[in-house]
Amino acid sequence: MGACKTASHLVSLTFDDGFTLSARTLAGIFEEFGLRTSLNVIARGADPDFPPPDEWHNAPRGSWELWNEIAARGHEINPHGFDHTDPKKYPPDENSRRVDACIGIFRERLRGFDPMKSVYACPYNSTTPEMEVKLASSFRAYRAGGNPVNPWPSPKMKRINCWSDGPGNADASTGLQVNNFLGSSGGWLVLAMHGLDHEGWGPLSSDFLRRLLEKLVKDSRVEVSGPSAVLAKYSGQADR
Repeated sequence: MGACKTASHLVSLTFDDGFTLSARTLAGIFEEFGLRTSLNVIARGADPDFPPPDEWHNAPRGSWELWNEIAARGHEINPHGFDHTDPKKYPPDENSRRVDACIGIFRERLRGFDPMKSVYACPYNSTTPEMEVKLASSFRAYRAGGNPVNPWPSPKMKRINCWSDGPGNADASTGLQVNNFLGSSGGWLVLAMHGLDHEGWGPLSSDFLRRLLEKLVKDSRVEVSGPSAVLAKYSGQADR
């Protein structure tokens, strides 16, 4: 992987639910700054008969053709559940079945998908103890709700904590999270966003995202990268 950059602050901005317009815009904005975005898509999300899981799924979702196109450009496409259900509503065996079904669809439809190089983004940032055991054995890691400032990645890291805000525009609260992190001694900040502008729960505005990325790339202490890429690059190195 080469020598470690002098970064002391890792930032992962992840975007859930797989809205078509937001995904295309996100990929373009991140590319403007020489970066790659991280999109979390629902395994059944492209099915024409898949119903919106809640009122915040308020925009068309992308196709597997789109996800393969964006992945080929170097962006991360990670699983966001089989059908965006909250595992707390189901027994362990049903949750396990849904995880396996999710993996099966991704293997079939996303070229080069390997769950042991992928981070599973839990729907609603929700887990159960049994679900965490299943996810830890099935994926490189999983993302769930908690203190979003994680320790430096390590080989044994499985749970990645994240932060979300909504349902309205999340520009101000996201900026506060990032500024607080930049004022700290460092670590790994993981934010779970959704769509852009008016799409999804707690959307960011496109203009705010551009300003945020411009600020981050100018800070020599910061590296912006998706969770899968962070783990691949840094988890084999000593804790910071």
